Amino acid sequence: MSIFNLKEQFAFYGSYHHDHRNMWVHIVFVPAILWSFWVMASLLGPLPGVSMDGCLAQTLRHLGFEPHLPFFMLVLYVLYYLVLDFVAATLYLPFLLTFYYTSTSLAATHPHALAIGAGVHIVSWMAQFYSHAVWEKRAPALTDNLSQALLMAPLFVFIEILFMLGYRPRFQAEVEALIESRLQQFQAAARSPTKSAKQ
Repeated sequence: MSIFNLKEQFAFYGSYHHDHRNMWVHIVFVPAILWSFWVMASLLGPLPGVSMDGCLAQTLRHLGFEPHLPFFMLVLYVLYYLVLDFVAATLYLPFLLTFYYTSTSLAATHPHALAIGAGVHIVSWMAQFYSHAVWEKRAPALTDNLSQALLMAPLFVFIEILFMLGYRPRFQAEVEALIESRLQQFQAAARSPTKSAKQ
């Protein structure tokens, strides 16, 4: 499954987030995980090998950025999302920039930024694991596709919101058909050990 195949990737993600309650948990807490990670990562300072007196650092600072991990993650997310879905990525860009500036600003100014970032991060992960266990009755997608959980989930929860607003209905129908197929395969696989045990 190519990381640039939006339909297949979204269907895989959707098969783990089919229950509407779990979906809303992720809509709230996936951005919270990204934001809180950027808070903590900002506290580490610039990436190794990046001189604060160098041209790169000076240029980034002039543009309102810092040469740390959150900035390079932001660039990666934006470029990757633009390839996956240009319109959705463009609509999501203001949110990503808001996450970036608020998280890095908190890290730079608040004396308890680490505690806040760590607290939000832990609570957000706990909420997602709980919702998977209780409502989806299966492990989170990160156990099968770590890159999707870390890289694609923020865009996917945003596209879920866009779907609610009528975005790309044909694409949504195609994805939902794939999700239903994946769910049937999962349910069949879950039943088969029980049948074997009875035999």
